[in-house]
Amino acid sequence: MRTVDTPTGMPYTALVVVSPMRFGDDQKNQDRARWSGPGQVADVCDGVTSSPNASEAATLVASLIPAVFQGDVHERLNMLSDTLTLLRHEHQDAPVVFAEGTPPPMQELMAKVVREKRATGFQTTLVAAKLTTDDKMVMAHVLRCGDSAFFAFTSDGELLTSSLAYPSSWCGPDGSTDRAAACFPNTKTIRFGPGDQILVRVEGRLSQYARLQELAGIKTQYACNWLVCTPVDGCPDDEDHGEATPADLKTLLLTTADRLLVPDYLWGKTLSCAGQQYRILWYSSTARPIYSLLAPVSMNTIVKHGSATRVLPDHFYSGGFDSFEDRFPLQTHFLLCSDGFYSGFSTWGQLWAWLHSHATVLHHEGERAAVLEQLHADLNAKSGDDDMSFVWVYPAQEVPSKAIQTARSEEPQEGGESCRQKL
Repeated sequence: MRTVDTPTGMPYTALVVVSPMRFGDDQKNQDRARWSGPGQVADVCDGVTSSPNASEAATLVASLIPAVFQGDVHERLNMLSDTLTLLRHEHQDAPVVFAEGTPPPMQELMAKVVREKRATGFQTTLVAAKLTTDDKMVMAHVLRCGDSAFFAFTSDGELLTSSLAYPSSWCGPDGSTDRAAACFPNTKTIRFGPGDQILVRVEGRLSQYARLQELAGIKTQYACNWLVCTPVDGCPDDEDHGEATPADLKTLLLTTADRLLVPDYLWGKTLSCAGQQYRILWYSSTARPIYSLLAPVSMNTIVKHGSATRVLPDHFYSGGFDSFEDRFPLQTHFLLCSDGFYSGFSTWGQLWAWLHSHATVLHHEGERAAVLEQLHADLNAKSGDDDMSFVWVYPAQEVPSKAIQTARSEEPQEGGESCRQKL
């Protein structure tokens, strides 16, 4: 684990933690994490256990991701995937060494098995984000392939978004994703995804709608920071997203019968007509849909979806990765982490509380070992131990907890009001 400080003037800094598994016979040590202060880029790579040379793949990808964001992201990610594929082929063709005295028929059989195994080498997951800050908000360009996760929190711990619980648009019994066509055949479908804009009618504050607040799982003290809106029309992005599906790109397919819960900071261009207030909004994953005729997806529970996951380089070529931009309020905290880390918690609330309660220890090298060992023990008892890694990105002028302020001999600052005018 290491702490990285950004140069003067950089909006964000980060805490980087990499902790190999502690329990079990196999010591993996295949997670890699990095924070690039000058580029304001964080990334976490989790090498795949069953893949030969997975740690080398994770190391390579983690080191090059800051450069990926410096040009055409798709082209550079393609080159990175090509590099992993070439390394795989070179390793696959390398000679297989046998123990002295191994019979030739056994050598032939073993060589075949080894080469088949090498054919899946150099695999790693990826989650990365490049942050760009202006005087109004933070723009995050997110790259993600596999089960490593991306979270965004307000400075007082309200979850803004989680890649583990992006609301799915809908999936019918025939596999279709257009809920409007199935349930509302005469209703227009409004597409709202990365790069899109949407026209919404403002119905009021969420604090006025107790049932919607309950459905969305937003705490009462935060309800006045959200607007209840009705989708009216959309302006889809013209960018070609290739073979990716709406669910892959976190695209919502809405109707005028749905409601969209919008945080204050997403307020866009204001329009008025016949006494009604309207807004034109850019897409952000923080907007939460409440679908008619469909139960909302809980954002509170951390759910791991099976043992299989998408990986680089293989799933890049089939479009099985995410690349999108998202908008967040100033002072947002970001967390990028491997599945080994978030699997130790049942809810995001537990995860956030753990970070803050142990922030001082995590920032002091001589004290963190015991805390991390306990987290490994808890995970081992729950589902089996794993490598753990995360990058906690927070505003450079802000410390992530009062405990850290005390440790740095700074005066603690009182938290803001629960119900803020702006998030």
